[in-house]
Amino acid sequence: MIHILTYNFSPNYLEERTPQRMNHFEHLKPYIHRKELLLGGATDSESPEGILIFDNLSREEIEMFAKSDPYVINNIATSYKIEKWNAVAGCLIDYVKTSKT
Repeated sequence: MIHILTYNFSPNYLEERTPQRMNHFEHLKPYIHRKELLLGGATDSESPEGILIFDNLSREEIEMFAKSDPYVINNIATSYKIEKWNAVAGCLIDYVKTSKT
């Protein structure tokens, strides 16, 4: 099951994230290694957001991920939401279909 975790960033997040950036990436590593975090990154917009796409994790597990992320702990991500995503099309759709547990 695919979920999207969206972070709303503080207005000065580019400067604020610098001291926590390596800690944030360390936090991501086990999820990447287990192939649970498919993609992540920030939008390039006036109100930037961070978007992380997870596979094969429950909403509760993603909630625990977010609450322990240095960006959330240090208020760089001022809020977040978790949404189930019913992906149905795209070049990765076969991967998504076969990875479901």
